[in-house]
Amino acid sequence: MAEGLGFVTEQKVAEPVKKDFSTNINEVFNELANVSRRLRIIEERYINLRKNTQVTDQNMLSGFRQLNTEINAFKEEMVEMSKKINEIREDMQTILKELKMSARKEDVDIIKKYLELWNPIKFATINQVEKIAREIITQELSKRNL
Repeated sequence: MAEGLGFVTEQKVAEPVKKDFSTNINEVFNELANVSRRLRIIEERYINLRKNTQVTDQNMLSGFRQLNTEINAFKEEMVEMSKKINEIREDMQTILKELKMSARKEDVDIIKKYLELWNPIKFATINQVEKIAREIITQELSKRNL
């Protein structure tokens, strides 16, 4: 072939596509490894978040149970206190009824005046009156017999 004429030129054969393909494959493997690593990190974060959520849920449930127990205890105390208040109210009503039936100070003062006026200490019993009557009769009979 004629070289100087420029009709036919030598074509350089490009390097095999293998280099570009192997470079591309290495890049794809590197990218795949990078994506795989990032996916594992995301999965670990997801697992940690899931564990945290589970712990939070358990804490909330135990807190709810404890709160529910305390509320029930307060309800029982309230019922018991309500019963005691009703008992006290009934006792107070009974006391008030008894106080209404009792004598007032004015009534006691009136009775006191009558007692002072009558002076029951000077009253005699029937037995005492009979004894005194017998003594007088005996004395009168003994005076007449003398």
